Amino acid sequence: MSQAELNALIVANIQDLDAAAHHLDQVLQHSIAEAIDERLEDLIKQAAWDGAPGWNDGDAWVAPKAWHRPDHGADEYSAYFECDVDDKKLDARDAYQLTQLVGKAHARRGFRWVQQPMGNAAWAKIAGKCLAEIQELRSLGFEYREKDGTFFLPIVVDPDELASALADDDISRALGSVDRGFETMQTAVRVFNRLLTNLVVD
Repeated sequence: MSQAELNALIVANIQDLDAAAHHLDQVLQHSIAEAIDERLEDLIKQAAWDGAPGWNDGDAWVAPKAWHRPDHGADEYSAYFECDVDDKKLDARDAYQLTQLVGKAHARRGFRWVQQPMGNAAWAKIAGKCLAEIQELRSLGFEYREKDGTFFLPIVVDPDELASALADDDISRALGSVDRGFETMQTAVRVFNRLLTNLVVD
């Protein structure tokens, strides 16, 4: 299809496209985010971790209680997993978070592991030398970011499974990737604990 044909097709169907875009942005994405948050709340409780939902706003985070540093403040942790995108520049090219969630956009959504006490540059130098840990985390599905020493775990929901679940009004049925992602983070804690022994804290 040529650009001219595409332009004509869009204008010919502009009312339906506008209605679909509004529904996607104002209703569908929020419904799916609420289902993900409910699942995250259950997983956090089952694991006896700390954390909070907030998938739609990008505020979701989780962490083992052992990473908490209460002597430094109620919100202080040695590290935590936060809801994020894999690439901020690519994120700016995407119109909808849902497109990212189902792996059909430029950026992907998931959880990024970050440490709190040290500056990014200083930590990246330390983390970059931990080659065994980097390799082990990559084998679990994490992607390593050399610039700041963080690790990103994509969470991708199968679009066909999600479409089928939506047709049956049962979004939770399609969220197996959220469960698997959380299980991967739990499995990876032992490796991240080894990384955290290198932290320089006050």
